[in-house]
Amino acid sequence: MISLPFQPTAVQSFAVQVRLARGLAPSQEAAFQRRVEAWLTDRGLHMEGGQVAFGVVAERELSPIDQADMLLALLDDPTVRHVKIGPLIGERDDLSLQVTGLIWVEASRPDPLVDAARLLYEASRMSGAAFLRALGGYVYRTDEHPGAMP
Repeated sequence: MISLPFQPTAVQSFAVQVRLARGLAPSQEAAFQRRVEAWLTDRGLHMEGGQVAFGVVAERELSPIDQADMLLALLDDPTVRHVKIGPLIGERDDLSLQVTGLIWVEASRPDPLVDAARLLYEASRMSGAAFLRALGGYVYRTDEHPGAMP
């Protein structure tokens, strides 16, 4: 019997930024972070970073389904007003530092476009990638980056 050497899966991640409702108490913000950590743990994922700007990391292959599910889970939280999801980045991706945090799929609550795309996605009429495209796809906003060309 031939045994293949153990090949660890590449670590993948994507960036997340969240805008929470105004006027939250520190205990409410901490409870939000615990809910996010629990949701991620249930799916074999974990977060690296802070409460409102973090990376979702996995030791397995991530997909746009993971990104779409994360976006929707965050929008379901009553403390969340706006979510940004970055593209999938591999552990050895040389562009990871340049890309993470520069390009986003964005969604706000309430938004009829998000609601319509969500219905199709949850009915399996739309893939995770198509869901992200329906929300406008990845956008680079020059007005948010100092020194960017107009």
